[in-house]
This record gives sequence, C-alpha cells and structure tokens, in this order.
Amino acid sequence: MKRKLLVFIFLFAANWVSAFHIAGGDLTSKWLFGNTFEIKLTLYRDCSNPNAAYFDPTIIIAAYTLNGSILQDSFHVDLTNVVPLEYSGIGCVQPPQICMQTGTYIRNIQLPVGSGGYYLVWERCCRNSTIINLQTPNQTGMAFYHEMADPVLMNSSPTFNSPPLPYTCVGQLFRFSFQANDLEGDSLVYENEHSTCGRKYK
Repeated sequence: MKRKLLVFIFLFAANWVSAFHIAGGDLTSKWLFGNTFEIKLTLYRDCSNPNAAYFDPTIIIAAYTLNGSILQDSFHVDLTNVVPLEYSGIGCVQPPQICMQTGTYIRNIQLPVGSGGYYLVWERCCRNSTIINLQTPNQTGMAFYHEMADPVLMNSSPTFNSPPLPYTCVGQLFRFSFQANDLEGDSLVYENEHSTCGRKYK
C-alpha cells in the first residue's frame, strides 16, 4: 500500500495574539489497539528572544471527519517534554544568539470506527520574529493538519527520522535527509509543492 506523508503549513493573519515563538512542528498519530491512537505534536520554539512566549502547558487538538468535515471530538493534550534543538553536524559552531527548543505534546485518544477517516487540526499564533520572508511574522500564526485513516485499518502515520536543522553555516556544505519511516512498511512518496500557503510533502 502506498502511503502519502503530508506536512501542511498554513500561514494566516492573526492579530488577536502577539505571543511570538513558533518556528515549526509536526503532527502525527500512532495506532495502539482497537480504535485507540497516540497523537503527538512536536513543536519547535525560538527561544532566542527573552520576550518570546513559552510552550502552552495544554493545547486543544480537534478531530473532524474526512467526509463532511464534521467535528467529532476535541482533546486537551498536555506538554510532556521540552529539550534543546541542536545542530547535529560537524565543523559548525552554534552562534550564541541561536536558541531553539522542542516541545512534545502526547495523548491517547479514541475515535469511532466506520467514519471513513479523520483529520486533526491545531493552530496557534505567532511565528518567531526573526523570520525575514514574512512582513509581520510576530502577527502570523501557524496551523497543523494531519489526516488519519479509519481506525478499522489499524494504521499509523509516517514519521520523519531526523529533527529539522535550527540553523546552517554560511559557506559550509551540508546535507539534510527528509527520510521517514512507516510502522506498517507502507510505500512512501515524497512531493514538494510550492503554493501560497506553504509546502506539502507526500
């Protein structure tokens, strides 16, 4: 079975919050048993600015049906771990002004069988203020979208094998692998699409 690895990044204007800090992330699901899944949001935070917001202690992830976009349920998910995100290459000294952290949110959830599948959504403002290709990054939010197969298929989402690079060094060649792993051994197809709302990897 061929699987699609989807990573959606949506940018939207969000003037209602000025708590800038978000640098990116990834939302995944892992089938455990029956109709029970472990959902996991890995969020990357720019901690270089002392005024930047910290990770929310609890977030709310909503689950909608793929057929009809009907709200099935919403889940409170607690922050379980925070660790530094460090460059793993060699010969490149981390600048002192660089500070990135990884926050992990994990919870087991149950979703009804026979719906045809679901998608999970979570959104938050705002982006880290050091971004130079957005006009107002500290007023621009990010939404995370993840599609799940019907629980009857007992399927987990693919996961990337490596965390992102927090920075790269000028004039230094580097390689970064977008390789991912699928627990069921499904075939993965990668596709890079440019659009006004970001990139999609299949």
